[in-house]
Amino acid sequence: MNNKIVDEIKSAFKKFGNNLLFCSLGIILSLLIMRIIIFLFPDYIEMLPIRLVLAAAIIFNDVIPIILVWIYFQKEKSLVLSFLIPFLLYAVLYPVFDAVLLGSLSLILFIPYLIPFITGGFAFALIGVGSYFYNHDRIKSVVFLIFGFLIYILHAINIIFILIFILFGNMAVIESIPNFL
Repeated sequence: MNNKIVDEIKSAFKKFGNNLLFCSLGIILSLLIMRIIIFLFPDYIEMLPIRLVLAAAIIFNDVIPIILVWIYFQKEKSLVLSFLIPFLLYAVLYPVFDAVLLGSLSLILFIPYLIPFITGGFAFALIGVGSYFYNHDRIKSVVFLIFGFLIYILHAINIIFILIFILFGNMAVIESIPNFL
């Protein structure tokens, strides 16, 4: 009985690809790592300088997942998977895990909570499609990547203000973000 289950798991990995599973886990963990750290060590986070915490949050939430999507989906052979997997990771799994870590599953039913995740998922999907086309057609790749990055920046416009604060320490920029501090 146990060998049959193990054989089914092995055949599923062969069918869908071991790399896809690890890439997906890497993207989800990167998106959630700051939330997990804050959840596990709230007192330690409060002692750190806010610029350091915000820099780590931007690196783990914005930079590393985009790099992982870019690297993995260059090798992907299916255009549909290049769009669907990043979209599902960012628009479906990320809000569910985020709501669980926040301790309120009712957020999943709250439409204003989901809209940034859906737009971010669409941006991630366009980046995945752009990386898919990178080896086939560079012009299509550049177009999809530009639109993906543009939508990603527009869905989280506060990233620009936070980067200015991290680089220059100008607190007035942070204070202009509603409900930030």
